[in-house]
Amino acid sequence: MSAISGATRAALQQAAAMVERDGALSDLVGLLDPRRELSLWMVAGMVARMLATHQVALDRIEAGHREPRTGIEVALLTLRRVGCPTSQRRLYDLMADLLN
Repeated sequence: MSAISGATRAALQQAAAMVERDGALSDLVGLLDPRRELSLWMVAGMVARMLATHQVALDRIEAGHREPRTGIEVALLTLRRVGCPTSQRRLYDLMADLLN
């Protein structure tokens, strides 16, 4: 059995990060708008603002100073860890592809 090449390993890691990102985005949509009453654009804006305003809390969680307090914090941590876009437009595009 041959070893996995570096390029294949990188592609697998990128695919795993995308799966985690998609799961976190789906979780956030479910937590922020469980009845799907808001437009996806509005939810994308909420997520973009949360990624910007929760930086200190996320830093503290990543440093081990406290645990995530909500499912929203868990999802935001995942998005930050896997390198999710932070602009409302890019988040909207990802969510639209994922949820439509």
